[in-house]
Amino acid sequence: MRNVHGTAFLTLAAALAAGCAGDPAAAVVAPQVALLADGEQSQMLVWDDYVMTDLGDLGGAYNVAVDINDAGQIIGVSTISRDANAISRAWVHDGTTLTPLPLWNATAGSSARALSGSGDVLGSNGTQVLWTGGTVQNLRTTYPTLVAARDLNDAGTIVVACRVPRSIYNFACVLNAGTTTLLDTTGYRYSSATAINHSGVVVGSRASTGRTQFGAFVWTGGSPLTLPPLGQSTHAEAVALNDAGTVVGRSTLYSNWRATLWRNGVAVDLGAVHGNASWALGISNGESVVGLTIPIINGTSGNYRPFLWRNGRMRLLPTGSKRIEQGEARAVNGRGEIVGFVIYPNKETRAVVWRKP
Repeated sequence: MRNVHGTAFLTLAAALAAGCAGDPAAAVVAPQVALLADGEQSQMLVWDDYVMTDLGDLGGAYNVAVDINDAGQIIGVSTISRDANAISRAWVHDGTTLTPLPLWNATAGSSARALSGSGDVLGSNGTQVLWTGGTVQNLRTTYPTLVAARDLNDAGTIVVACRVPRSIYNFACVLNAGTTTLLDTTGYRYSSATAINHSGVVVGSRASTGRTQFGAFVWTGGSPLTLPPLGQSTHAEAVALNDAGTVVGRSTLYSNWRATLWRNGVAVDLGAVHGNASWALGISNGESVVGLTIPIINGTSGNYRPFLWRNGRMRLLPTGSKRIEQGEARAVNGRGEIVGFVIYPNKETRAVVWRKP
């Protein structure tokens, strides 16, 4: 399960239906942030109640953590050597030890994408696979139209992009108990489901037939509902949601992507740290949001940095004493633990977790 996903949705669905029908551009927009002067980089706002910890690796220089559940299990991917063509392996971390997941195809690399509350892992290994209780299964054996698996919940429901007859494009589908449910394709060129919560609410993104609009949607059965973008934007993407049905992702604003939260049918601009570009990637049940933000220094976009948004305030996550070139926060659990990665000046990528001491 990508971040956390959730329960009662009827109230939200009704609000979305009303909000989308009334004002498709409904939004709460934060003001643009002033540019940061070069000498003020060290003064960028940072959450000082979090500590970053390196999760280790499988021997390679590329290591990324992608998801965490409320039990503190973490999944990710690491290369197994420092060779230029090193193969990657999906892994699970139990809080102390990083362990590679078993392979379906011993000659192919593997990658983890989403983690359920019970510890099931969705990913790929030469095909789309599911790791359950230490065993790995090929999902395409049961679901032959599956193209790319995105997320899962504790009920075993999986959201994917799947092939559609007589179309060269893929569309959002829901898989459960051997059955594939295709979301509405009417008027759209293609779509993709990105996250599902415990009650089966699905979010994703889709493009109009003319590809003039790329919009976020939420689905509870029947036809998907469009999530309004920020301002007069024509582009929005939904990435994750929590148990209350609050959705996060991004929408275009001021000619940049901005981290966006959708609550009760209203798009909320989460802002950016000393810049105008950001992207929300995960949300907790307590509405802590994580992602990446791009500071603007002397009028020039800098490298992306990991952020945490909580209680209406966005700040950077700490990255230790070393100078960090780049960083990204991917997911946050109910205990406030955050996973992602940082990239050091030598281009080495490290999987990390941020916790309160």
